[in-house]
Amino acid sequence: MTPATSRPRAMFLLAALAGLYFLAGKLGLAVALVHANTSSVWPPTGIALAAALLYGLRVWPAVFLGAFLVNVTTDVPVGTAAAIAVGNTLETVTGAWLVTRYAGGAAAFDRPQGVFRFALLAAGLATSVSASIGTFSLWAGGSAAPQRLEEIWLTWWLGDAVGALVFAPFIVLWTRRPGRLPRRRWIEAGALALTIAAAGWIVFQHLAPAAFLCLPPLLWAAFRFGPRGAATAAVALSAVALWGTLRGSGPFGSLPPSESLFYLQAFFGVTTLTALVLAADIRERQRAEAALRRMGGQLEARVEERTASLQEALDQLGKSRAVLAEAQGLAHVGSWEWDVGADRVTWSDELYRIYGHEPGSKSITYGTYMEQVLPEDRDIVASAIRQALESGASFQFEERIVRPTGEVRVLQSTGTVRRDAGGRPVRLVGTCHDITERKQADLELARRMEDLTRSHAELSMFTHAASHDLREPLRTVASNVQLIERSLRGSGDPAVLRSVEFAVAGVRRMDELIQDLLEYSIADRAALREVDARRALDEALLALSSTIEESGAGVEVGPLPRVKADPVRLVRLFQNLLSNAIKYRHPDRPPRIRVSAERDGRVWRFELEDNGLGVGPADADLIFLPFERLHRDLDRAGTGLGLAICRRIVDAHGGGIWTEPGSDGGSVFRFTLPDGRRD
Repeated sequence: MTPATSRPRAMFLLAALAGLYFLAGKLGLAVALVHANTSSVWPPTGIALAAALLYGLRVWPAVFLGAFLVNVTTDVPVGTAAAIAVGNTLETVTGAWLVTRYAGGAAAFDRPQGVFRFALLAAGLATSVSASIGTFSLWAGGSAAPQRLEEIWLTWWLGDAVGALVFAPFIVLWTRRPGRLPRRRWIEAGALALTIAAAGWIVFQHLAPAAFLCLPPLLWAAFRFGPRGAATAAVALSAVALWGTLRGSGPFGSLPPSESLFYLQAFFGVTTLTALVLAADIRERQRAEAALRRMGGQLEARVEERTASLQEALDQLGKSRAVLAEAQGLAHVGSWEWDVGADRVTWSDELYRIYGHEPGSKSITYGTYMEQVLPEDRDIVASAIRQALESGASFQFEERIVRPTGEVRVLQSTGTVRRDAGGRPVRLVGTCHDITERKQADLELARRMEDLTRSHAELSMFTHAASHDLREPLRTVASNVQLIERSLRGSGDPAVLRSVEFAVAGVRRMDELIQDLLEYSIADRAALREVDARRALDEALLALSSTIEESGAGVEVGPLPRVKADPVRLVRLFQNLLSNAIKYRHPDRPPRIRVSAERDGRVWRFELEDNGLGVGPADADLIFLPFERLHRDLDRAGTGLGLAICRRIVDAHGGGIWTEPGSDGGSVFRFTLPDGRRD
């Protein structure tokens, strides 16, 4: 594109961005409840940040113009409006620069580390610039009282942070060329859209204490449609949530307007971050698995191809020496023979080529051969040949040789000793296979595996950080709602108190779901050692003691062995299975649970039998999938991840888990673990 044609396009882009920023800013200020220039709903931050990531920092004039027009059309002085516009521009420039420098720029949403860094740098750090400059400008211009500055700053920062977290990923991800979806995926996308609409209608069009219902559609979008689907679902749910909350509906609609928008934005900031991180992690794992499959397929194809070529050549060995030479060339295998007494070595044509010589160009002795062996490998080679001569056994070793050009090649040499009638070694015959490419492929595979291991370790670190960072806002929401509950108790409207209690329960429910998701993500990591299974079961029973007492459950335990397992994961496995048996008990009888184990070859097979509702054969595999729950018509608490966690734990131990109908109308859960006895 020439400057003459690119300049009008650039001017159009800046004008369009300024106009879009102005319109979005006016929409945001329409719900400004704390101050006329401060809104907890601020999409322009995400729009400006996305534009800077896509088109570079040159878009800053459009951001400044749009921000200035938004604020100068309010009641603040021109100087204050200009100062606020400076803060908004610095926020965009700072956020885009930090994300480009440390999080991968527009590709930040392809990896969980990038999403986390985007949230920290752009949504967390850069937005504080705008909030600080804007709040100070309002105070300096006489538009804000000193006692309200803290409330204004917090509302400003949260609006910008959530605007960046919700809208920037959505815009950036949709600028990429979309892949073609098969017809069945379009059907699934339609079902997801209906689910999002239903969840939004249920949660935010009524005073429904079910905010956690917003998380499953986001997770569905993340698992099945990747980062773009997760970002789209987050924007859609945010729009429905904002509309409903402004109408006084939903879990936050009963609060004062400014507080309801504050908690709504905090809620969707946390859920959006969760969905984006999960989608990026799934997409990264898929890419790594695809790369490993491709590499494995290529290596396997090359091995099969070379094996087939070598076998075909060997089948024709007796027909023609020319065919043999051709076969050696195809397989990079050369043959040799050493007359020990005369110290004369005979090489095939291909072996000359492997060593970097023209066929027959020089005479070979043991000494000239050793000269081309890499000095570091000569002792190994000499020792292997000497032992073969002394013992008469066949030998095989790898050696590195140096061609006249200086190129190093890796060979796999094999040989056999021939003896005379007196038992003295007279000849050694064998082959040399050039395995340089295979070694390089092995090194590349090892490097890829090391990268994958490092990525896995980084993901583990992120999981630990997420367990605090994702749950901390929920604790803040819960504690504030509980403060409201205590302040209203005894004097407040019973309906409002009931809504507050529902909100607390919903936050606790979401905290439980996040905790189970984190547990599911690390359930396949096990540090195996010898563990007493009975001790692990006792710890699980102790953790469930109150539940067992309330339900009147009886637990019968038979002799349990020592197994090779991770002690923490084994306790969790028993706890989930016991909790599941108690949760799905039969309404007409108290739960009775029997735990036993018996040896099955080299493993131990554990059985946990109950007298509960049971599981049909058609659902025997379904119940171990994430979020799959039977008996949905019954009021049973849970996240749908308990048995999925059990399967991941058992898989990590190299065992299997399944269920069968029980003898008393309930179910029998069986799983296998390796024997813990030391060899």
